[in-house]
Amino acid sequence: MDNAKNDLRSLGFAENAIATNAREIAKTFALYCGEAASDRLHSLMTKHYGAVKPYSLAIVAGNKQQQKSAMAECSSSTDEIATFLNGISPYLSRDGVRDLFGTHVDHHVVQIDRLQARDYIGEEDIWQMMEHHIYVIPDTLSTALVKQFPTRFT
Repeated sequence: MDNAKNDLRSLGFAENAIATNAREIAKTFALYCGEAASDRLHSLMTKHYGAVKPYSLAIVAGNKQQQKSAMAECSSSTDEIATFLNGISPYLSRDGVRDLFGTHVDHHVVQIDRLQARDYIGEEDIWQMMEHHIYVIPDTLSTALVKQFPTRFT
């Protein structure tokens, strides 16, 4: 809705919140996998959340080709995150992480589509799923860290 209304203040607030979440998740990995891994994860997550915005802008513009391109970028960034996290933890399968982040993107896409169609009841339904799933991501990542570094959590 912020893209459709060009509400820069609200967009800025949302983007800052997303950037903070990505930074905090990445910082957690620094404690166990080092600063380089944390920096790489932060970079990948920034790229990942940045790939959803072009989809939203393409929907508002009604540009199907840009929508397709944005979805390809989302898929690519999801693959990069999955490969990276699988590479630093044997407890994070590539397919599992891909599903985890892919589902998050799918939720955003459905939400954007429903908002553009002014299906506010449908958007509320997807928001409930998104809200639940957003906690699944850090829970899954934390569980993997605990399994990988059990002595650091006792």
